[in-house]
Amino acid sequence: MSSVEIRSISKQFGQTVALSDINLSIPDGSYVVLLGPSGSGKTTLLSILGGFEAPTSGSVLIDGRDVTGMPPAKRPTATVFQDYALFPHMSVAANIKFGLSMQGSSRQERQRKSEGMLELVGLTNMDKRRIHQLSGGQRQRVALARSLVIDPEVLLLDEPFGALDLNLRRQMQNELKAIQQRVGTTFIHVTHDQDEAMSIADLVVVLNAGAIEDQGLPSRVYLKPATIFTATFMGDNNLFDGTIQGLNEDIVELDTQLGLLPLPKKSLSENFWSAEFKINRPITLALRPEQIKATLYAESAKNDSTLETADPFQPGHLELGQALLREQIFVGTHHTCTFIHQPSECVIMAHLPQREPIEIGQCYRLSALSTDIVLFS
Repeated sequence: MSSVEIRSISKQFGQTVALSDINLSIPDGSYVVLLGPSGSGKTTLLSILGGFEAPTSGSVLIDGRDVTGMPPAKRPTATVFQDYALFPHMSVAANIKFGLSMQGSSRQERQRKSEGMLELVGLTNMDKRRIHQLSGGQRQRVALARSLVIDPEVLLLDEPFGALDLNLRRQMQNELKAIQQRVGTTFIHVTHDQDEAMSIADLVVVLNAGAIEDQGLPSRVYLKPATIFTATFMGDNNLFDGTIQGLNEDIVELDTQLGLLPLPKKSLSENFWSAEFKINRPITLALRPEQIKATLYAESAKNDSTLETADPFQPGHLELGQALLREQIFVGTHHTCTFIHQPSECVIMAHLPQREPIEIGQCYRLSALSTDIVLFS
């Protein structure tokens, strides 16, 4: 196992800045996912780690050694490419043994390690097959075995599931995570798939326009994103504009598109507290669709002026007002619902339980836990 230090890495292609002052520490034996949209710089960064691109400035250290000027063949890394780059004229076993042959390993050593890798990736008794006889998932396993058999300190994976269908991709995600935990090698994995990143990563690094937007545990990055970009890139999110209207020891009162919302200060994330608090300061409020609770108004009570004080929500919930259900799509795990808030007319997306009765055109009460709300300055 080896740690990786990325120090002030920048990369330019002509006048185009692909990476700008990237600093990142990757712990020993961790599974790190570089996540971002096309053009964010994640593949360029992986190429620099593997030695296939030279940075314009900055350095890369693996286990304390500066490898910035080292060619790929001499680095303690191995790469699994998106197209696998297997040799079609060779058998499965010959593909796996190739790197060992280049290292000068003995025939017995190559055979022993090849058999161990075949078992590790679930391809026992398939050593004599040709590459064209394998499925996409099996080819991916061969590529993984060929990279791991040379005992790299760091394994680099460039969108390894990109060519697989959805079900096989999910299966391989689980298998790859299990393999990483067994071998203990540091994995650095590039993807643009948020679900993939959250399912396998110990550390998620979100890149945007050549810079790091956010990094941390998948749960923290998803639930308490550091930036608006991360909030919207990591799954669906509702964003509402507002201002700070009042402050006291425990409560921040927000004037938002959803009305006046009293938010406990203890629910605010550190990134919000780092900026200066001021009355009338503009803020953006983020709330994920699955965090919104919707309760159908009784038909007879739609115009009841006492309704706001009736049927209180659970402790810790904030009332977000009433909204009209305009659209709904059943997606299996839940209903994706589009509400029109009254009277602001702003659009709110909510994910409601699959068994909940849904009535288009009806009025609902919306609420959310105050601890689920994220504020951005």
